Amino acid sequence: VNVACDMCEQWKDDKKPSPDDFSWKPSDSCPITSSAFPVDHWTFKGPLWSAFTPVAKKISEPFAIFANGPGTQTTFLAFRGSQTDDDFIMDAKTELVAYDPPTTSPVDGIQVEHGFYDVFNGLDHGALMGTFSAIAGSGGSLIVTGHSLGSTLATLSVPLARAAGIPGKNILHYNQ
Repeated sequence: VNVACDMCEQWKDDKKPSPDDFSWKPSDSCPITSSAFPVDHWTFKGPLWSAFTPVAKKISEPFAIFANGPGTQTTFLAFRGSQTDDDFIMDAKTELVAYDPPTTSPVDGIQVEHGFYDVFNGLDHGALMGTFSAIAGSGGSLIVTGHSLGSTLATLSVPLARAAGIPGKNILHYNQ
């Protein structure tokens, strides 16, 4: 999650370029995790962007990364939390809307927070499903995590991972 947060900081420092114009270099500014998990020992895929409308104009922001550590078949999907004014606008859209999960659910009438769901729906679901399908096909595992707004994005991504064929026993969902 720290690497995903640093990704957003790099994007903001670079004056919020479009996805095609953003060149991301993975980093981790946290003094605890950066020494325990050096980024040069990991491979990263991303960023994963979301296109959403906070007020009147659709925007795109980088929200997540995929990461693979050394010597493991585990892929991490990490979502950052709210870091921009537009994110906080979405956080404030608290009315509930219907959610229809992509997997069978014993629960009817599920609802989610409108702003968070709009950011989730703005993610490239094709890219998510493509990576999830590759994980499922390889028999690998997935750890999904997020912080703040990213916690909701992580939570809503787990049913997509199941729908792509990753067995439940191969998915760990841990939010911060």
